[in-house]
Amino acid sequence: MAKYQFSPIQRMAIWKAHKEKCAYCGELIPFNDLEIDHILPESLLDNPEKLEKIKLEYGLGSEFDINNYSNWLPSCSSCNNRKRNRPFSESSTRFYREMVARPKYEEIKRIEQNLETKMKKEGFLTKSQAIPLIEEYIKDFVVNNLIISPATKRRDQWINEYLSKAVQTIAEKATPSVVENLSNNEFFLTVVIQATSIALRNHQKEKLKALRNVIVNSILSTSVDDDIKLLFLDLVDELKISQLCLLYMLDEPSNYRDKEAISKNLEGNKYLYSQFLKQLINKGLISFESFSKEIEEAVGQLENNYNASKHGRYDLFSVQYFSKEKTRDSMKVIEETEKNVDLAVVLIKENKSCTTEFGSLFIQFIKSPLGDS
Repeated sequence: MAKYQFSPIQRMAIWKAHKEKCAYCGELIPFNDLEIDHILPESLLDNPEKLEKIKLEYGLGSEFDINNYSNWLPSCSSCNNRKRNRPFSESSTRFYREMVARPKYEEIKRIEQNLETKMKKEGFLTKSQAIPLIEEYIKDFVVNNLIISPATKRRDQWINEYLSKAVQTIAEKATPSVVENLSNNEFFLTVVIQATSIALRNHQKEKLKALRNVIVNSILSTSVDDDIKLLFLDLVDELKISQLCLLYMLDEPSNYRDKEAISKNLEGNKYLYSQFLKQLINKGLISFESFSKEIEEAVGQLENNYNASKHGRYDLFSVQYFSKEKTRDSMKVIEETEKNVDLAVVLIKENKSCTTEFGSLFIQFIKSPLGDS
């Protein structure tokens, strides 16, 4: 049963009418710690027969409403926790309803009306009234509109559009015995939980598809160690979409036709892509070690750019890294961060792959089901 949602104005009016105190122990309650207790517990709504029996025994009448001011009291968390969902006795219920809650009804309605009038007239309340009320509004808005609702939507999208399709693909491609034991496969459960955790932190479709494929291949591929499969999940989480796209290009550059546009993008963002390439190298996904000739060409291009800058001829890429005063020693420092981009451009143009065996396997795992089981 969904609990009654008190508005901030209702909460403040009840709190103010009862002098900001707990109705049970009489201690002052900070507004942010205020709990609204139902004298007769709200859980009775889930048991209509019991509720009707209590109404009859307590003489409450058919018009009695659990979610009404005559059944609401301000409470501290300690008193509310002690009471829980247990109904008071008839005498205690009558005392709290008739002697504590009901006499405050008119004052509560007056405070509510004043708050609403002030909000309409002044835009907000006096400082002492506004702060807790605004805090409550902000909390409700943030939790419900900025966190819970979008997170639920993202979770449902992941389950319906990606996770369910992963399971369907496994059912179609795996052997019957594998499918039958899927619910008892602890490693599969681990992969799904970790992939779901990553999915809820990401919105890019490319990553969600990659996570789906890792889930599928964690079952279909029997030739890859489980630790490597989990490492692939970590890589999907760590790598940026631009890095994944760059890795795809470096693995199969022949699949990309517009090499000129790719080159301009890489060269126009040299610093960024030099960092991306460095990370891909450090993670063992690509390697330039076997391309000595291409490395020399890349370094030579850097030298040409440097020499051009000395004579005042600046091209689009050299101008941000070189000046007339730069020495060859400082240029060598630049080489280490820049030559990888120039080398990547050369390899893409010449359709030469530079991914490692590990990098190629990772790409296979995240691009499509392997189906080698």
